[in-house]
Amino acid sequence: MQQMAEILATMKDHPTKEQKKALEALANSSAVTDHVRNMAGVIKNMKGRVQTSDKPRLYSVFRAVSAAEAERELAKIINKFNGKADSTLLSRLNKLLPPKPKADEKTEGGEAGAKEEQKQQKK
Repeated sequence: MQQMAEILATMKDHPTKEQKKALEALANSSAVTDHVRNMAGVIKNMKGRVQTSDKPRLYSVFRAVSAAEAERELAKIINKFNGKADSTLLSRLNKLLPPKPKADEKTEGGEAGAKEEQKQQKK
């Protein structure tokens, strides 16, 4: 799920060769749910938007009682995708991704923090 969300967040019209390989691996994996395999196949085949032939696969995730809420949300995002992720889709995708680690105090302060640290070391 996370990998597909990251691919959609950076994708322009269609997946790159590397992204297609990753999606192919997900689509053929037995370690993921059928819903994830379906969505990976749909994303792999995208050319600007979901192909008409792939719509039933995507809709099956919408309707599935067994689909997790995150899987349904990703399916909805895939359905709305139109060439690239706009700001609305990006914010929805970011909710599916794990939070980014916070920067430590040294990097947060930038140069001022580094200068302060140097002063402390000289004393």
